[in-house]
Amino acid sequence: MHLPLIKGLEATMRSFLKQLENISFTNITQSETSTEYKSIISGFEEAISGFDRLPLEDKKERIEKAMLVLHELRGFVQKYSMRIS
Repeated sequence: MHLPLIKGLEATMRSFLKQLENISFTNITQSETSTEYKSIISGFEEAISGFDRLPLEDKKERIEKAMLVLHELRGFVQKYSMRIS
């Protein structure tokens, strides 16, 4: 693992998370879709929470979990963009 690349990762991802939380999907009115998005954001927050304090061996697992959640977020965005196209 490249230590310089993950130093301060939690703070960087929290900033990214703040930006994600402030996104409003003006064309999404269904509460189910909104709940799905909030669930994805919550999963990402869970994956990065406490990351900087973890032992190195646990960081890999958390990065993998965050990558899965980001993949889920990507799928959500693709699904959403297909609806408004």
